[in-house]
Amino acid sequence: MRCTIRTKFTHFFFLALVLVGPRIAFGESKHGISPVYNWTYINSSAGHKYHFHSPGVNYSFYRGADFGFLGSGSIILPLGAHQDGEFFSTPDYYARVFGFDLLLGLAGNVKITEEFGVITGGGVHMNGLLLSGNTHHSFYSLTAGLGASALVYYALSPTLFVGTILSSSVDMIEFVYAKDALHIALSHNIGVIVGIYFL
Repeated sequence: MRCTIRTKFTHFFFLALVLVGPRIAFGESKHGISPVYNWTYINSSAGHKYHFHSPGVNYSFYRGADFGFLGSGSIILPLGAHQDGEFFSTPDYYARVFGFDLLLGLAGNVKITEEFGVITGGGVHMNGLLLSGNTHHSFYSLTAGLGASALVYYALSPTLFVGTILSSSVDMIEFVYAKDALHIALSHNIGVIVGIYFL
């Protein structure tokens, strides 16, 4: 079943590139860096619930005109966590904490005014977490699913913009998981972005 889902993801991704490739090639390119807050929720098949609270840094880009290709990647540090309702600071129990959150897909660019617009779309999502060392056994996960993103931006000049980025995802596929089998994983990001245009 999982292989079938992964195969469908791959087929959809390459079909989308073939269909929209020419439009993307002649569009503009937006690139932005943002401090970001990430919240990741993991629910295992055994009923255990994990919440991770992570500051991080996000890089996002959009290539296209009114329709194009969207990419977003965050490096995150899961510094706080809830396990079955109990909160703890992860550096008190783990020597190394690290994570990432990725989204690749298609999006539309809706210009409300000449300076103000919204880029929104969705695609394939992946999330990874690693907590290791010190007094607890290592915790690690690598999950995949579908995600959506929205970038609300305002152009300050022909080459500079500011805005807010939001994204949410639902993961149902596990590649690596240290504890019980995955039931579902959710991930949300929010950040304030500063970026530049390339033609």
